[in-house]
Amino acid sequence: MTNLNIRLKEYAIPWWACLVALGLSLALLSGCYTGWYNDDANYLCLARSICQGTYTDLYKPEPVFHRRYPPLFPLMLAPFQWLAPERIELARIPALICGALLPWATWRWLRAESSRVRTVTTWGVALNPLILCYSGLVLSDIPFLFALIWFLGGSSKPIRPWVWAFGSAVLLYLRAAAIALFPACVLSLFFQHKQRKGAVLYAILTVVLALPYLAQQSYSQDLHTLPPGLVQFNLNFYFFTLPSTLWGNAECFPPIHGLPSAGLIVASVVTWAVLIRGVARRGFNLESLFFLLFLGQLSVWPYQEPRFLIPVIPIGVVLLVEGLPRAGKLGKVLIPLLALVQMAFLVRTWQISHQPNLRNQAPEGYWRWLAGQPAGPILDVHIMTWVKTGRRVILAPPAGTEPEMALVMALRSRAQYITIYLPQGRSQSLAPLSEPLWRAIHLAPELFQLELEDPQDALLVFRRLPGGENWLAAADHYEAGVQAAQQGRVQDALDQFALALRKAPAFRQARLNRVILLRLLGREAEARVEERQK
Repeated sequence: MTNLNIRLKEYAIPWWACLVALGLSLALLSGCYTGWYNDDANYLCLARSICQGTYTDLYKPEPVFHRRYPPLFPLMLAPFQWLAPERIELARIPALICGALLPWATWRWLRAESSRVRTVTTWGVALNPLILCYSGLVLSDIPFLFALIWFLGGSSKPIRPWVWAFGSAVLLYLRAAAIALFPACVLSLFFQHKQRKGAVLYAILTVVLALPYLAQQSYSQDLHTLPPGLVQFNLNFYFFTLPSTLWGNAECFPPIHGLPSAGLIVASVVTWAVLIRGVARRGFNLESLFFLLFLGQLSVWPYQEPRFLIPVIPIGVVLLVEGLPRAGKLGKVLIPLLALVQMAFLVRTWQISHQPNLRNQAPEGYWRWLAGQPAGPILDVHIMTWVKTGRRVILAPPAGTEPEMALVMALRSRAQYITIYLPQGRSQSLAPLSEPLWRAIHLAPELFQLELEDPQDALLVFRRLPGGENWLAAADHYEAGVQAAQQGRVQDALDQFALALRKAPAFRQARLNRVILLRLLGREAEARVEERQK
């Protein structure tokens, strides 16, 4: 009876944590509508594609094979899209279940650890505001974290490299971020477990199992054009974001004049010192290796979001507990203090999620209007537009695109409508994505007619009018000039840019390239004349 009571008491902790996590996740469900991230809308498109027996981008005017997101998470969503495609909110269920069971998976993973580490980490995961925020969203972050923790819980003795390889491949087919697990497992097998043959076997099996996805994915294209200073920017971003993600919610920290506050700087430095001490105490085991390699992977990734740190939150909590003092008054006070801080941020997260804001107010009026318009593709930043209306979507050019090239892209796309999100109200965070098209419309206003002005959703919809042949011809000459310049045919490039300007005198990029080439040739007088014609 005593042993039974002990076991019941032991398992009460994770199951109570699961119930608390489920309740808090449900309370935060209204914090973000499905489609806000575009990733979630993309997953829904892929799930519907799987239901049709394909794996294509259905939202595009000409659907093509999808080469970015791995198929396992869309496959999890497919049954819900097959049973009730109009009930989009049902797609939240897989992430909600994984988030609710995450404390139990954490408890299982840490069964060989001390009671202090096991209990604090389990409750730290169950009450983490960032994890709870994403536990009800149509994103792969939480299912991936659950699968990762389950993998770590099964990676202890006996060590079976083929099991590690299978688990790593499953994680990769769930989320591409699992790529950091490959070198972590190889190093762990080779150095920690002294299994050199096992490391080679793991590497071979993993490559064979992952090759079908690795051969098709397009993420490598993002890494070929890394902007200068990206690594330094990422290191600075995650230096402050990781600590606040472990004991709070990084999304609750608005910077002051673009800079972190003094309190956040001090807290981040102290947290990193404790993390480093935790790594030193635990050594370079599989969890520590994955933690470090994953952060290294994020340092070269061209996108930055606090949610990208979700896979390392449980490991980070373990390292924090290990790095904190274990005895004395300080050791007894720090854990409860961090728990209070986390609860404060949890309350703040709940308040934000229930305030009217951009994330929880979908442009339903715009979608209803669009559904009643004649069929035809639309230039938009929202893939959810296709999910809601069935209208094919051409994604707007990325932020920073020159207005001339954005105009040419709009004309070539044959889009019937163009949606512009204004820098105010609900749409202010989407406005930078619309800026190139907004400036493009001002370049040739005669080619567009305003069809909808929606003050509630803070957006404009323009209909494309006939014409624009001069801009299309100018773009052909411009592209020929760029190609000629790259091949060293400078005079041909100058001639092509001149022809582009003859077709469209407002083609600023063509004139700028002419000025640059003329100066390279030492023809300063001609360059000055060209500049005065701007």
